[in-house]
Amino acid sequence: APVVHTSAGKTVKNPMRGKVVEATLIEKATYTDARFLTQFVSDTGKLYPKRRLGVSAKAQRAISRATKTARQMGILPYTERLPQFRKARNPDV
Repeated sequence: APVVHTSAGKTVKNPMRGKVVEATLIEKATYTDARFLTQFVSDTGKLYPKRRLGVSAKAQRAISRATKTARQMGILPYTERLPQFRKARNPDV
């Protein structure tokens, strides 16, 4: 799980959790926002699980529904992440 250290020295295990963050995630999870949805999809096109993202079940359902709709509409590809949002590979290898 992702770990974030706050300025107060506290460690937060799941930065995507919390009422404000959840409300924002659910509100922003629309099928038209491909840039937002690609952060929840792996390079092979699979949706990341809830435990990896650290979101609630409700937010995960909204993300999943929006991603599946975007795929059906042709906004997101089924098999891979959009080329402009892929993680940069190491050119030295």
